[in-house]
Amino acid sequence: MDFKRARSNEQINDRQNEIINACRILFSNCDYDSITFGKISEMTSISRPSIYNYYNTKEEILLDLLKAEYLNLFNTLNFLYNSKKYITRKDFCNLIVDCLNDSDIFLKLLSIDYIIQRNCSFEKLTQFKISIQPIFNLLYEIVDNIFPRANSIDKNNFVFMFFSSIGNIYVSANPTEKQVKSTKIANRNYNFPDFKNICYKYILLISSNL
Repeated sequence: MDFKRARSNEQINDRQNEIINACRILFSNCDYDSITFGKISEMTSISRPSIYNYYNTKEEILLDLLKAEYLNLFNTLNFLYNSKKYITRKDFCNLIVDCLNDSDIFLKLLSIDYIIQRNCSFEKLTQFKISIQPIFNLLYEIVDNIFPRANSIDKNNFVFMFFSSIGNIYVSANPTEKQVKSTKIANRNYNFPDFKNICYKYILLISSNL
């Protein structure tokens, strides 16, 4: 059957979701540089040239994937937070870590967030920023409720430090085979951190001013 270009908004959304899901599978099994329109095409019903009807760059696909992961995080965080009656600082740290612990794709994407955003159109990036704002609003709301005496500057600093650092923490705790070998040559006594443990300690640290 010949491929037909999507006409309706529903068809366009279906094609975009097919592309995004293929990208998610690729990104979970390989690195950023290995993702190409050609490989995405092989996993979908969409030809390589036709992908350009929906996305200008692979970074725009990754941006949509990151948006989906942000919304997944929002749903998880919202559910876990509302299921608890009373939350201490340590409970709060564990709550965040529990949300992140099974979010490998999200964390991996955050580690290359600068590259992704740099290679997207202004319109695409603006839509992305608007779409993910609810997760920031939710985190601000949770911080307000748990730490009512904290001032707005400290709350803003916490949210900024959290989102700007967890991707790097994930990368540090999940090195490539080459990184492991080279690090062991440089310092054979070095042990790579456990993500859940180091993430908990980091959130506990940056929340100390709240």
